Amino acid sequence: MRASAGAGRARGRNRGTGLYAEGMPSYRSILTVSMLKAGHDPGDVESAARGAVRRTTVLEAFQVDVVRGEPRVTVRFTGSDDAEARGVHARVVETIGSVAQIERAWPAIVVGGRSVPIGERP
Repeated sequence: MRASAGAGRARGRNRGTGLYAEGMPSYRSILTVSMLKAGHDPGDVESAARGAVRRTTVLEAFQVDVVRGEPRVTVRFTGSDDAEARGVHARVVETIGSVAQIERAWPAIVVGGRSVPIGERP
């Protein structure tokens, strides 16, 4: 049986949304946050991240997990290249840093569903 033209074409590739064409890469800003700054609540972390990303690109996802006992914030967004992603990441770190203490932060590109730190892929 022959598959229809284009069936499964996006498999293994990220599909862009909104203003961006198909194939726009996905990036992540991954931050370990230790505590909120005075006068802020957890919702302020999400608001800060969303605002930082949405100024220039498409926010794909926001989530908070606990990894090895530490809160980890992951912000997934589209970007045209690593340079743009580094700029978005810097804004995310700056804005979240205004409401919470950040212990570690790194930008990553999404490759095969995994986060690969920018600069560490072949």
